[in-house]
Amino acid sequence: MPFELVAGAAPTSRVIRMAIKKLFILEPAPLEESRLARLVVERPDLSLSGVAADLAVTLESCADDEPDALIVDLSAEAGDGIALIERLHSECRQLSILALSARTDSRVIERILRAGAMGCV
Repeated sequence: MPFELVAGAAPTSRVIRMAIKKLFILEPAPLEESRLARLVVERPDLSLSGVAADLAVTLESCADDEPDALIVDLSAEAGDGIALIERLHSECRQLSILALSARTDSRVIERILRAGAMGCV
């Protein structure tokens, strides 16, 4: 069964079906505390490529291991989360990026999607 990512909010919601095998996570929690990492490890159809708390490690790891998708917790790194996604998208174009954000403003979500994320939760 393919992994499903749900993007946007009603009434513009859409389901994106993708064949994702390897997933990388950019989030502030260390690997041993990452709830997202535990969820991925529990799924037999997914493998966790890695977890990082900063952009530099994420870019290096994604270049070396070539995961299929990247989950970006926008609270992971200080600074502009939109610029972070733009850089990840430009340097790792093969990645499908899903952004996690506490922001619900439709303008912010639109900017996240324009920056290169496939979806925003």
